[in-house]
Amino acid sequence: MSRFLDKRERRIVQKPWGWIDWIYNGTYCGKIVYIKKGSNCSWHYHITADEVIYVESGKAELIYGEDDDPSEAEIKILKVGEAFHITTYTRHQLYAIEDLHLYEFSIKQEESDIIRITQNNVNKNCNKKT
Repeated sequence: MSRFLDKRERRIVQKPWGWIDWIYNGTYCGKIVYIKKGSNCSWHYHITADEVIYVESGKAELIYGEDDDPSEAEIKILKVGEAFHITTYTRHQLYAIEDLHLYEFSIKQEESDIIRITQNNVNKNCNKKT
């Protein structure tokens, strides 16, 4: 049955780099994510969450790979209108080249599903392969 979501199914979480607005209906999780220019989220992965991100505004450097070492990762610049599929266990991090607003879609996601390898301190310049 269609219905309005109540406040328990939505929460805004402040982060050092911006914020996440979580919207959850019991099966699916949608997020509106804001990352301040020059900031990044942690280098992390998910055990169960399979995510798709879509850039609404701004520009980001997406760092992603299968290894815990970010220096082994691939780098993709994401621009407005671009989307990227992040599968389970894929290590990833977003660095905001410009103020960044994106949408993230996944199955149910709990904080316990986020395995942080590093906190918000992976310098984007150390990730570039030579």
